[in-house]
Parts: sequence; structure tokens; C-alpha cells
Amino acid sequence: MHPEQHRTRAYSLLFWAVNLGYTAGVLIGGALVGLGFGLNALAASPLGYSATTVIWSLGEIAFTGASAATAVALAPPHLRGRYSGVYGFAWSLGGLPAPVAGAWLLDHGSSALWLTCACIGLLAAVGQLLLGPAVARRTATPEPAPASAD
Repeated sequence: MHPEQHRTRAYSLLFWAVNLGYTAGVLIGGALVGLGFGLNALAASPLGYSATTVIWSLGEIAFTGASAATAVALAPPHLRGRYSGVYGFAWSLGGLPAPVAGAWLLDHGSSALWLTCACIGLLAAVGQLLLGPAVARRTATPEPAPASAD
């Protein structure tokens, strides 16, 4: 198979995941990130690490787009900028403990680091699965009222 066909299939998967809705994009993205990072514990060659990088990169693309869209969709129209700002701030704040926690896990072996990352990604996917119905209710477009026969 030609490399361009692989790329096209990967993009099609991502567009499919994001177009399924907010919950599916975040769920599939989180699962792919967790899976990709977790597989680093098994990778032993440049090809293996490249494959894991492709997996978690596709997950990041799906997750980031869908989660940012979710934050904006949940916001009242006049507060979308604020919700988007808080979303960005939360991502930045989440990056603060990462170097210390990652170094601590790495002291316990690389498998500890990668398997913890896998667990976090999979927990994010499960969390989104549980939050999905509430997100769907809050982001649903109300159906127009039927026209009266007056």
C-alpha cells in the first residue's frame, strides 16, 4: 500500500471520530493516546517507537480538537471566550507537575512511566464515556416547536 493511502486512511479515521460528536472524539482520542503511550513499554526498535508515536499522535489530534470544541459548546454564547480561556489555562496548569511526576516514574523504570500514561489515557476515555450523556444533553440543539394551526 502506498504511504499516501495510509495517511488518507488515518485522516479519515480522525474525521470520522470527530464527526461522531464530542464524546466520541474525546473517547477515541484518549484511548489512542493511552494505547500509544502504553505500547512504548513494549517497543524495542526505532520502528516500534515510530508506530507508537503515530498512534498517540492520532489520538492527540482527535482528543485536542474534540475537547476544545466541547468546552466551547458547553459555554453560554456570551461566555465562550472565558470557557475557552479556562480550558487553555487548565491544560497549561496540568503540565506543571508532569516533569516531576515523569522523572519520579522514570526512576522506577520506563515501563512504570509508560504504563501510568496508558492508564491515565484510558481513564480519560472511560471518564468521557461516563460524561458523554450529560455532554450530549447540554450540547443538543433544541428541536423547533411545531407550527400551530391558528
